[in-house]
Amino acid sequence: PSETWWQGFHSPELDQLIDAARVHNFDIQAAIARVRQADAQARIASSPLLPTVSASSSASWSRQALASRGGRTVEQRSYSLGPSISYEVDLWGRLRAGRESATATALASRFDQQVVALTVVTSVASTWFQALALQDRLAVAARNIHDGEVVLAAIRARLAAGTASDLDVAQQETLVAGLRAQVPALHSQLEQQLNANG
Repeated sequence: PSETWWQGFHSPELDQLIDAARVHNFDIQAAIARVRQADAQARIASSPLLPTVSASSSASWSRQALASRGGRTVEQRSYSLGPSISYEVDLWGRLRAGRESATATALASRFDQQVVALTVVTSVASTWFQALALQDRLAVAARNIHDGEVVLAAIRARLAAGTASDLDVAQQETLVAGLRAQVPALHSQLEQQLNANG
């Protein structure tokens, strides 16, 4: 999917929730750190394929008193600089295989990071959608309770007029009580979803 697939819903609230999750989620941060580590390992594995250049230098100084020349001293100074280049010939392909393995591991860690990010974003979006569905269910429940109470009032009026029975009233009261009993469970589920989006 597109990296910003959720923006198709045009919801600033969802955008804000997902942005916060992408920045503050520890699983995503750990996956990013694994990508950096794998990239560093790939660079390290590539380095033996390049020649190694080194240089060494030395300096010495000596002073000698010569008795044959009337106690004169002779100083000798010497300097040396020696560059060195070495290269390991990869006859059996061990170094190249090590580099390819490290590169493949780095690529796999990138895929893992993308999977973790997609999982986190999908989880936030799913929780948000469930919260919206619960809000809709609460609104429907409130309308049903209102309609049930209107019908109950009409049945009570009919009872007073003698065109309905106590059984009709009891049945409608049971129906309204059942509708009211659903509301706390819906509120609890909604709070759980909102806390999950935190």
